[in-house]
Amino acid sequence: MKQSTTHLHLLRNTLFFTRLERSQLQWVIAHSTEWEVQPGTEISKRLDAADHLWVLLDGGWQVAQRGRTYPAGHADSRLVATTHSYVMPIRRSDFDEMLKRGFDFDAHLRQGAAFYAGTAD
Repeated sequence: MKQSTTHLHLLRNTLFFTRLERSQLQWVIAHSTEWEVQPGTEISKRLDAADHLWVLLDGGWQVAQRGRTYPAGHADSRLVATTHSYVMPIRRSDFDEMLKRGFDFDAHLRQGAAFYAGTAD
């Protein structure tokens, strides 16, 4: 993985962040690092990977677990880029702070939970 620069105008258009105000986007940028990832790279290989919430900014990834692949998010899995991608790990403690500050992730978190519970439309 290669460190990349996060641009506010691009972050604003990333689905997970579309409901945030400019000052909140700036806070995200100040408390995270964007990484460029080549296809086939295991994103979850970092020693501190479990301490972060991972956001796909652009590209694609899949979860590999016990020989099967999933579009994303099962525990005890390998997160692997499927295309040239940009990802952003956010420390769980920083994400908790964002929630305390009222950053609006509610709709996205509900959609993700429903998808992985098998109840999404």
